[in-house]
Amino acid sequence: MNRSFLYALGALAVYSAFRRYSKNIPVYYVDSIAANFNARTIPPIGIFIKKSQRNNVDLLQHELIHWKQFQKLGLIKFYTTYIKEHIKNGYDNNRLEIEARQNESEYCRKNFTACVRSGTAKTVYNPNFRR
Repeated sequence: MNRSFLYALGALAVYSAFRRYSKNIPVYYVDSIAANFNARTIPPIGIFIKKSQRNNVDLLQHELIHWKQFQKLGLIKFYTTYIKEHIKNGYDNNRLEIEARQNESEYCRKNFTACVRSGTAKTVYNPNFRR
């Protein structure tokens, strides 16, 4: 294996461990996010929220739950669990997403895309969500 690759992998492991146990959670406000999302949590880098949602406490709370999931599971297990759930159950029924939707109604926890698009979600309204 290439030494540079191993050094990069080691650096990622150290950075991930630092972020996992840090109390300082990096939040970045950006102009846009892929797939018409309003926010994304990307461990170990941070939480990305659209500038237009800067004051949306419910959305930040949702993303902070994802960060806590990363802290609990670790980098590899967080991503493998999330991806397996997404493949098996889709976005709306992904158990990590459902956990992060704790402030939503029971209906919206399992039908989040429809709720966001229709404006019935507490977290955010976005008619183009995931399109």
